[in-house]
Amino acid sequence: MPGAECNGLGHGGNVNSVRGAVSLETVVTLAHQEDAVAQCVLGTYYEFGRGVPRDLHAAIKYYQLSANQGLAEAQYTLGLKYARGIGVYQNFGESLQWLIKAANQQHIPAMVTLSEASLTGRYASAGYNLDVVRGRNLLNQARVLCKEGYNIRRDTLDWVET
Repeated sequence: MPGAECNGLGHGGNVNSVRGAVSLETVVTLAHQEDAVAQCVLGTYYEFGRGVPRDLHAAIKYYQLSANQGLAEAQYTLGLKYARGIGVYQNFGESLQWLIKAANQQHIPAMVTLSEASLTGRYASAGYNLDVVRGRNLLNQARVLCKEGYNIRRDTLDWVET
């Protein structure tokens, strides 16, 4: 499935297609009704102060709610926050768990991130050791998904194609 379905938002696309496509009031309402995509979008609004005061604590809360429901985009985003210590204490083990969950759903940026980690040993402290074969396999899987037309940001696609 190329991207997260928008559940109650009615757009039938991925999270990126929803941002800015519906009103803040609608996003908030749906997020409070436990719509995973709306929760992820609301997390983004709080992270960057789009229509709401910038609040990393609230952003993490909504990313977490969405990730717990299995939305790959939220899992990936939460994985990056834990890796970088943005809004949470830096925790490579927690980061790795979320990135793996997203990658297992064929989330291409998560697959590329884990590929890079495998090739560099970046998450070795969390038990994800240097493994060139695993890194190349993940990268090849991401390439195949890109060729199959999965939604992907252009900068990530450029990285995968090199």
